[in-house]
Amino acid sequence: MEIREVGISKIKQIYATHMVNDFPAAELKPFKAIESLISKHNYQCFALYSQGSIVAYAFCCFNNLQTCFLLDYYAVIAAKRGRGHGSQFLTLLKEKFCDVDGFLVEVEKVESVQKEQERKQREKRINFYLKNGMRRTSVSSNLLGVDFDILYQPLKKNRNDYYVYNALEEIYSFMYPEQLSDRIVLNYAGDDEGSISSYHPLGNDFISE
Repeated sequence: MEIREVGISKIKQIYATHMVNDFPAAELKPFKAIESLISKHNYQCFALYSQGSIVAYAFCCFNNLQTCFLLDYYAVIAAKRGRGHGSQFLTLLKEKFCDVDGFLVEVEKVESVQKEQERKQREKRINFYLKNGMRRTSVSSNLLGVDFDILYQPLKKNRNDYYVYNALEEIYSFMYPEQLSDRIVLNYAGDDEGSISSYHPLGNDFISE
């Protein structure tokens, strides 16, 4: 098993072959948006290879100081699931990025779904990340109408939730155009700074709660 950074032609192939099936349409950015992010050099894409074939992929968006990143998309391809590749890939990513403070993952809120099958899928995904060393935070977001909780994986430093909030604010400001500011909301409900707030990171508007 080895990790390789992949170029735009391979990314396009992964997108067309796997991502359109691996992620709900509401969570999947248009390919042109991903291509634009890559051109700005804070967005990198990696694949896990076994015997020359891709078995998993990870799309990562870094903050400006490259001290933290959001695992924007992460999946094992359908034909290779159930063999432990997801945990193997996370372990290799942790080793590769051991010099960054940590990374973030968005997981869909369990409370915001009605169907039992979908609820179980969300719980399974959350448990996968917790089992692999991530922790829950008091940070959440609503992206284009989809509610997420934010998990944090400490690497070089175990930062507090207010750091997570600020890092994600910076990443969202990079990832999303300003015209979407009213549809991107970042929430912090921790007590590290003694406050509770909701924030439009693109439009710099606070919402009182």
